[in-house]
Amino acid sequence: MRDTSAPGLALSVADKKNSEIQSLTGSVTQAQYDVAEQQAIVSSLQAKSQQFNLYLAQADDDQESALANLNLGKDALSSASSLVASMTTATSKVNEASSGASDVAAQMAELVNKLILSIEYINKTAQLVNKQKANNPLVPDKLIDNMSKAAANANNAIALSLAALQSCYVAEATLLESSEVLALGSQQSTQLRDRMSFLWDSQSGKVLMAADAAPGVNGPGIVALLQQAYDDAKVNYNQALTSNNIVTGQLSHAQAELADAQVRLNSYQAGLAAATAAAYAA
Repeated sequence: MRDTSAPGLALSVADKKNSEIQSLTGSVTQAQYDVAEQQAIVSSLQAKSQQFNLYLAQADDDQESALANLNLGKDALSSASSLVASMTTATSKVNEASSGASDVAAQMAELVNKLILSIEYINKTAQLVNKQKANNPLVPDKLIDNMSKAAANANNAIALSLAALQSCYVAEATLLESSEVLALGSQQSTQLRDRMSFLWDSQSGKVLMAADAAPGVNGPGIVALLQQAYDDAKVNYNQALTSNNIVTGQLSHAQAELADAQVRLNSYQAGLAAATAAAYAA
């Protein structure tokens, strides 16, 4: 009796292998699509990560520059405060000299020395203010004008003091005139200090006025503005750092997803190759 089941069995096995090959082919196609999709995501995030790295580097540079400017502003404020102290001392000495012509020469010589020191402070402060003006247009022109006037008044005071030393018989009149000039210089130097010494409270976000602020002086001073600029730069840096970390995390996750998709593709391709080889062998 002839066995008629063999052809049917062979056909069933062939259909099964063909179905398996078709299934694996579909899986390979889908896996290739997944790999391409994940690769596009990774490429996009890599470009985004590079851009955010640039943002972070720029924010870091801005923060360093803002801190350097703040330190310069604080140095200028310290010089302005020293100038006020020197002018106050000089004025006091001139008033004392006015009460006795006998010691006018010695007191005027001392005053000249103090005025020379004051001019040095004025010049240093003026240089710092001019440098800040070049970097920060918010620095008022009036501030620079006051510095020039203070320097001119101090120079005038020196000239008057030297004249008093040469002409003792007019010492009292010269001292009175010098006292007026110094009073003006002291007033202007005090205004300069007050314009610079307003403080910025970073916790409350408010400007704290100096207790002895000159009348008519409004708004934050130079140091306050520089402090605010530095605080803003720190906030921008922290935001840039946070954003950069988020993008870095997204990129790492996408790269891991791409690696998984490539593993699946390789697995399906290997299975398809094995199934195709088995079908030909049969």
